[in-house]
Amino acid sequence: MRNSNPTLSLLACLLVLQGCKESPGYFYDQVQLDPATQHVQYHQEHQLKLDIIELTTTVDESGFSPKLKGIVRLENAKKGPWPQAWVAMHIDILLNNEPLSELTRADVIENHHIEIAFEQELPRFGIATKQLKVQVRPIAWMPTYPLLISPSP
Repeated sequence: MRNSNPTLSLLACLLVLQGCKESPGYFYDQVQLDPATQHVQYHQEHQLKLDIIELTTTVDESGFSPKLKGIVRLENAKKGPWPQAWVAMHIDILLNNEPLSELTRADVIENHHIEIAFEQELPRFGIATKQLKVQVRPIAWMPTYPLLISPSP
């Protein structure tokens, strides 16, 4: 004689499987796929937009090879829900509108501000700062959500 009922065993298995089912959680239940572009649309809390508030560059020709030295200051002007975050970005350096270098930098935003310093060797002496152009492009911010960077007016 058997000690268990097959219906009770099936019910117990279903309850165990129901408990193992993943629930989406707050950050992922608001993510949607845009049907037109096939890109993921994130909820407002997932977005971080930084504005370039200052970009300074100098050409240093005091050593054996000339160098471009620069500082980029970025700010979250809306002071959103993320006062601290880890951000990653590309810094493109163009010489006479031709690509010279692409630098990748990452650092932490503290109190909605971040300052990134960079340095790049130049191919020759005598390059003026107006021949150089610096562009900042976003990669992402942690925890890997989209990052937007726009120049300040």
